[in-house]
Amino acid sequence: MLKYFVFLLTFTWAFNLYSKDLVLITHEKTKVSDLKLEKVKKVYMGQPSGIKGENIRPLMLSMSHSDTKVFIQDYLKMSMFEFDQYWLEKELSGQENTPKTFYSSEKLIEYIKSNKGYIAYISKNSVKKNGLKVIDLKL
Repeated sequence: MLKYFVFLLTFTWAFNLYSKDLVLITHEKTKVSDLKLEKVKKVYMGQPSGIKGENIRPLMLSMSHSDTKVFIQDYLKMSMFEFDQYWLEKELSGQENTPKTFYSSEKLIEYIKSNKGYIAYISKNSVKKNGLKVIDLKL
């Protein structure tokens, strides 16, 4: 019985730790309504991303934000170090600028509501759809 209880507690803790649901958001007038995960990866790796006639650019939360860790590891399938190194090398070679970064979900949402052509990941709990569109992610 004790083993079962310990297992149940461990499972519940692990599930809560890794069950952070993220969604992709954009300005309500952006033409994009769904994206395949592979296209999202290309956008966040700075590759040309014309989607439905719009140039889509990535926004992100700071590297220390818990949503960023989930997004990079679970969606982009990279370590935080690999992602950071990738963009550092691109910047040093003069190829690309890193995605615009925000230190709070509120500031990111405020920016995306005022600017078309961007996508961002955010915790599902942070989304209030007024002025935003939630993008369906196709796996």
